[in-house]
Amino acid sequence: MALGILVSVVGVLWAVVTYLPRGRFWRGIGLQDGLPLGTGVQGESDHSDGDRGETSIAGDGQSTGSLQGLGGVAITDLHPAGAARIGEKRVDVVTEGDFITSGTEIEVVLDEGYRRVVQRSNEA
Repeated sequence: MALGILVSVVGVLWAVVTYLPRGRFWRGIGLQDGLPLGTGVQGESDHSDGDRGETSIAGDGQSTGSLQGLGGVAITDLHPAGAARIGEKRVDVVTEGDFITSGTEIEVVLDEGYRRVVQRSNEA
C-alpha cells in the first residue's frame, strides 16, 4: 500500500514538473527564461560596429563618441534624471543631485556611455 502511494506521488510530481511550465497558468506566474524575438533590447551581436569605445545617443544606432563638454538644453525637469537636447538628439541625462528646470542650458560634465551627468552651463 505504501509503495503504491509513493509511486503515485512520484508520478504526479513528474507530470507537474514536465507539463506545468508549458501551460498558460505557469506563464502568468513563472519566470520566463527568454523573450520572443523582436521584443527585447538589441544584443551586442545586433550592432554592426561592435566598438565599445563609441557612444550611441538615444539608442538610434548612430555612434557619436563622448558627449563630455558639449552643451545643450534640458527639455524636461531634471530631478535628478530627465531628458535633454544635445545637438540634434534627445538624450537621457542625470544631474549630480541638483534640480534643474526645463529650458535651462546645461553642459555634459561626465559621459560614461550608459550615464551622462550634466550641470547648469554657468557652473561649468
